[in-house]
Amino acid sequence: MEDVTPQNTPNLSENECALVNLFRILQPESAKFVLNLMFLRVQQEKNETPAAAVPES
Repeated sequence: MEDVTPQNTPNLSENECALVNLFRILQPESAKFVLNLMFLRVQQEKNETPAAAVPES
């Protein structure tokens, strides 16, 4: 299978293409771990409380 690149997938950025190619070679548990790290990083960058930590009203 050919690598995903911005040239053959114009709707994805270079970083998004790299992630797609990385996830293709990772085992499912490893991919899940990486996605969780990415989610935590985004939450940290936004300086927001993760949804799971918000108490229900």
